[in-house]
Amino acid sequence: MKRNRLAAMIAAAVIIGVVSPVLAARGTQAPKEAVGHEARDEADRIQINFEYLRGFSRKPDDVFDVPVRNQSVIMPAFRWTSHMNPGASFWDGITSVGGGLVPYVAFGSYVGADPVLVRRNEDAEQMQKNHAAGIKNIGYTYTRQSTRDLNKVYSDIDNFVNFYGRENISGYFIDEVMRGNTQAQVDYIKSIYDYVKSKYPEKIVIANCGGEIRDAVAPYADIWLTREVTADFYLNHNPPSTSEFTKNPANADRNFHVIHTTSPEQYEEVLRLSRERNAGWLFITSDTNAYPSGYDDLPTYFEDLMMTINHFTPTRGSLFTRSHGAGAPKPTIEMPRSKVDLDLMRAVRGRGYRSLEKTRDGQLKIDIGYLRRYGGDYSDKSSNIKYHTRSSGVMVNASKDFGKFAAGAIFGYQKSDVDYREKYGGVHEKVTSYQFGFSGKYDLKKDADITGQLIYSTNQHKFRTNNGLGAIAGAEYRSRILDLNARLGRKLFFRHGYIKPYVGAGLTRVQEGAIGKLNVSGASRNALNGSVGVYGEKNFGKLLVFGDFEYEHRFGGGSYHGVRDYAGRYDVAPLDYARGVFNFAVGARYSVSDLFQIETSYERQESKNKLLRVELSAQF
Repeated sequence: MKRNRLAAMIAAAVIIGVVSPVLAARGTQAPKEAVGHEARDEADRIQINFEYLRGFSRKPDDVFDVPVRNQSVIMPAFRWTSHMNPGASFWDGITSVGGGLVPYVAFGSYVGADPVLVRRNEDAEQMQKNHAAGIKNIGYTYTRQSTRDLNKVYSDIDNFVNFYGRENISGYFIDEVMRGNTQAQVDYIKSIYDYVKSKYPEKIVIANCGGEIRDAVAPYADIWLTREVTADFYLNHNPPSTSEFTKNPANADRNFHVIHTTSPEQYEEVLRLSRERNAGWLFITSDTNAYPSGYDDLPTYFEDLMMTINHFTPTRGSLFTRSHGAGAPKPTIEMPRSKVDLDLMRAVRGRGYRSLEKTRDGQLKIDIGYLRRYGGDYSDKSSNIKYHTRSSGVMVNASKDFGKFAAGAIFGYQKSDVDYREKYGGVHEKVTSYQFGFSGKYDLKKDADITGQLIYSTNQHKFRTNNGLGAIAGAEYRSRILDLNARLGRKLFFRHGYIKPYVGAGLTRVQEGAIGKLNVSGASRNALNGSVGVYGEKNFGKLLVFGDFEYEHRFGGGSYHGVRDYAGRYDVAPLDYARGVFNFAVGARYSVSDLFQIETSYERQESKNKLLRVELSAQF
C-alpha cells in the first residue's frame, strides 16, 4: 500500500509539474479569436486520456503443484575447530562457500565430553566466522536412544547459549532420538522440544532419528532427520515411507536426509531420489558417519556438490564430470533470472512515442494508463530458464505542444510476478519497477519530425520458493536501465490521412546489481539498437483508424542481461533472447463530440506480450 501511495504521489507530481505552468499562462493570456475549426478545437486545449490496458497473462494453474526441486543444506560438521590443519582447512572450506549455499552447520559431536560440555575458544572464534559468512550455527546434544537424563540434555542446550552467546546459536541438533514406537519415546522428545521453545523460542530443533519416524512424534521437532544411511542403502535398499509425515511433499521443509559414504558418481542419482522422497533438507558426503571420525572431512568436490544441491548447475551435463585440476576452465552454471525489467521499459517507451505522435499545436495532453496482467511466457534460447510473467501498474505521460516543438514527462510504476517453470519450478520472483523519463518532438518541416526519449528505470528483484528452501530463496538485487532513443519520420499525406515511415536508433544500458547473499556479482551491458517502422491513420468522419508496425534490432553479440560471476569460481550464464523483435498496434478512435472521444486498440510487444487498450478522452 505504501508503494501504491508513493506511485500515485509521483504521478500527481508529474502531472502538476506540467499542468501548473500552462494553467497559469492560460489565466494571464488574452482570449484568442477563433480562426477556424482547428483553432477552436485544438489550440491551447487540455486533453486528458484515461486508459485501461489489459493483458492476457494469467497465473498458471500448476504454479504451486510442482515436485520438490528446491532444497537447502544442513551440514553436520564434526571436526574439532582449530588454528592448524586439518581443522583450519576444513572450516575455511565451509566459510568460503558461505551461508548462501550452506545456511546451517551443526557443530561437532561432543559425546566424549559427557557429562560436561566444555567451552572452547576455537569454537567461539569459528562461530563468529560462520556468522560473518552468513552461516547459522547449530548446537549439538545427544540422547542415547532417548534414554539420557533430560537434565543433562537441557544443560547442553543452555551451555551452548551461555558459552557462545544467544545471538550465535540458531538451533539445536538433537541426536540419537527414537522414532516414537512408545508413548515414552514420544514424551521424551516432546519434553526437549518444549524446553527449547519455552526458553529459546527463536531456535530451531533438528531431531535425528536416522530413519522413518512415527507420525506421533512429528510435531516435536522443526526438522526431522529421517534418513542417515550410506549411498548404497539409499540407492538400492531404501524402504518405502510409512508415515504420512514423510509421504507428504508439503512437509519437505521439515524432512532432512543425510547420505554418507557416497562417491561423486553417485551424487546425481542420490540427489534425484532425495527430491522424489520429499527431502527438502539434504547433505551428501563422501565421508563416513563412523564415530569418532564421521563427518570430519569435506565431501569430494564440496563446492560443486553444494551448488548442485541448490540447483545452480550447467545447462547440460554435470559439475562433477568437469576437469577439476589446476588450470581447469571456469565452469558456467545457470540460475533463475528474468528480463521483465527490459520488457516494461520497452512498453513505457512505446507508449511515449504514441503519445507524442498524437500531440496537436498548443495542446497540453495527459495520458493516464492503468495496466493489468501484462506479460506472457519466456523460454530462453540457450539455457533451461523458462517462466511466466504478469505485470500490473500505471503509466503516465504528460506533454505540451509549443508549435514546432513538444516536450513531455514520463512516469511508470509496476509490480510483476514471475513464476519459473520446469527446471526452476517452484521459484517465484517479485519485481517492483519504476520508470522516469523525458520526451520531445521537433517538427523539421510540416511533414517531417524527429522524436526522442530518455528513460531511466529502477527495479527491485526478490526471490522466494514454494517451500522456502534453496539458495535462491530470499535472494534479491536491484537492476537499472538507461535508454536513449530517437526516431526520424516523414508523413506522406493522402485524403483524410497519412502514413509515416520512420527509422530509429538508440542506446540501452542494463545494469544488474550484485546478489550479496549468493556472492554473485553484478552485470552491466550496453548495446546499440535500431528500428524501422511505419505509422498510419485514416479519418472516416467521426471514426479514425490507425496502425503501427515496428521492427527493432539489437546490435552486438550478447543480450542486455550478460554474464555474472559467482565467487570468482563460476560464471553465471547470460540470458539469450532474440536480437530482433516485432511490435505492432491496430486500433480506432471515435469522436462522440468535439470534446469527448473513445479509442481502442490491440497491441503486441515482441510479437507475444498481448495488450487490449480502451481509452476515454476529454478536452476542455
